[in-house]
Amino acid sequence: MVSRYAIRMDELGDDRSRTERGLSSVYQKKTQQMSNK
Repeated sequence: MVSRYAIRMDELGDDRSRTERGLSSVYQKKTQQMSNK
């Protein structure tokens, strides 16, 4: 039970970090497009 809960928390942490990475990459792409114009 405890190990299952720990794994659950790890999955949530991975999802959050993955989302933050995705948002940062999209933000960088947008800033690059703005600077290109």
